[in-house]
Amino acid sequence: MSLLQKEILYKLILQKGSLCRKDREELGLSSQIVEEIFADKKSVEKRSECYVITDATGFLFEAWLEGFNLIELAYKMNWRDFEGFVALLLKRQGYTVHRNLRFKAGEKRYELDILASRFNIILAIDCKRWVRAPRSKLKKAALAQEKRAKALATSMPINFYDKAKREVKIIPLIVSLIIPQAEIFEGIPVVNIYSLKDFLENFELYEDELKIFRVKI
Repeated sequence: MSLLQKEILYKLILQKGSLCRKDREELGLSSQIVEEIFADKKSVEKRSECYVITDATGFLFEAWLEGFNLIELAYKMNWRDFEGFVALLLKRQGYTVHRNLRFKAGEKRYELDILASRFNIILAIDCKRWVRAPRSKLKKAALAQEKRAKALATSMPINFYDKAKREVKIIPLIVSLIIPQAEIFEGIPVVNIYSLKDFLENFELYEDELKIFRVKI
C-alpha cells in the first residue's frame, strides 16, 4: 500500500468514524491489508466487519507518529481535544503531565491547561486552538501566561518537584494549533503544534531569551 492510499484510508475513517466492508471494497483494498494497518492501533477497534475509532485523539497521535498530519482535518470536523494531543506529545518526549491544574496564589485562583515536568524543568502550558490571530492577541495571551507561571512559582505543591534538584525552572509556554510557527513575546514562547517537538528538544539553546521563574528547593 502506498503512503497516499494509507493517507486516504486514514482520512476516510477519521471523517466517518468507522471503516466497513463497503468502504474497503470501494477503495479496492483486501481485508488482509486493512487488518494489517489497524492491527496495532490502540485507538481503533474491530467490530464485526467494521473498524471503529474509539479514541480520536489517540488515532490522530498514532497517525502523526507515522508522518500523517490529520489535525487540521479533525479540527474542521469539530474535534476539540487539542490539549489531549499536546499532552500525548509531551509524554512521548519524556514529560510527566498534569492536565487542567487548578491552584491558588494568595486570594486569586488560576488554572493551567497543562503542567509538564521533566528533571528540573516545569512547563506551564496554555493551549490555544488558533488557526489565525493578530500579534496583539498573541502578546496578550503570552503576558497572561506569564502571570500564571509567576503565581505557580509561589504556590506549587512540593510533590510536583524533583527533590533531587536544588532549583526548578518554571517556563510559561503557549502552544497553538497553527500560528505562529514559533515566536517569543517578551520572553514567553508561543509555538504551534508542528514546532513543539523541536522546541522541547532545543529550547535550552535560547534559554537566555526566555522568561524563567526559578524556585529554590
